[in-house]
Amino acid sequence: MDSLSSISLCMIVRDEAEQLSRCLKSAQDVVDEIIIVDTGSVDKTVEIAHSYGAQVYNFPWTGDFAAARNESLDKATKKWILFLDADEELPLETAQLLPALVALSKEEAWSFQILSFLSDDKTQSVAHSSIRLFKNSKSYQFEGKIHEQIGPSIRREQPYATIGQSDLIIHHYGYSQKSLQNKGKKERNIALLEEFVAQSPENANLHFNLAVSYSVNGQWPKAKEHFQKTLSLPNLSATLLAALCRSYSICLYHLREYEEALQFLQQGLSLFPHYGELYYLRGQIAWATGDLEEAEKNFLQATQLQHTTAEFISTTGTTSFLAWENIATIALYKGKGQQAIEAIAKAPQEKFS
Repeated sequence: MDSLSSISLCMIVRDEAEQLSRCLKSAQDVVDEIIIVDTGSVDKTVEIAHSYGAQVYNFPWTGDFAAARNESLDKATKKWILFLDADEELPLETAQLLPALVALSKEEAWSFQILSFLSDDKTQSVAHSSIRLFKNSKSYQFEGKIHEQIGPSIRREQPYATIGQSDLIIHHYGYSQKSLQNKGKKERNIALLEEFVAQSPENANLHFNLAVSYSVNGQWPKAKEHFQKTLSLPNLSATLLAALCRSYSICLYHLREYEEALQFLQQGLSLFPHYGELYYLRGQIAWATGDLEEAEKNFLQATQLQHTTAEFISTTGTTSFLAWENIATIALYKGKGQQAIEAIAKAPQEKFS
């Protein structure tokens, strides 16, 4: 009989020969079986998976990520399921602490902090919370043809279950410039989401995800169109609304529609007053319009909200070292050298804390 702490690693892959080894190497010593569903690889993905002892199953691609993920769940035999993508990696500390999470049997699932690197040198990143570890149950199924989620199924089947908020990190490399260029991920996501939006035009999550994909691709007018559509739809969840406050404001900033961005940020801060990055964005806009006093005030406010709640998507550094670096630069503009020195001294200290 399997231990109550045994773990199945479940993955779906296709042509991931360049990244799969990094992922499997990071997890192989803390999982009890590796289940890989391959949706049509023509490179050495399957060969690499077998070299790590994985059980590999072929699954014809239907354009539905949830269906492929659920196939991997169907093959899992252990008490817990950890799911990763090939472009992800468990840092050493996360791998070492993973057994302690599954030992806490009162939790039905655990969220991790997904740290997505936006640059190849890892200096730019964004973080968000995501359920990645949950108890193996046939009633738990992924939902959503793209950006699929397991949380709704767990909450529906076990409405009183506890989902733990872990501080453990998973590294995600899929949004680095190298990954995006090599795999054409931006274009793939946009094509799929356009198809799904056409099928479900009143689905707020689809419009939001399409807007974000256009943002990643630098197509700001198209992103704005779908952010506005998201806003127009009823019954937005608090999580989606918070993400919308951040992402739509960034879009408006890039379009230089500063007045509209400030009005939207004000509405966002009235709903989420502890969302530090919204203050940082307001500081960026104030700086862009030449209001250094307002910019400095908002950057300082951002640093006071460094420890935001897990559900907020946040660009690394906006409530710490990036804000302090901006404060230092503004102090130099104002001829306050000592203040600049004090601020810049805090930036590297915060950067690695």
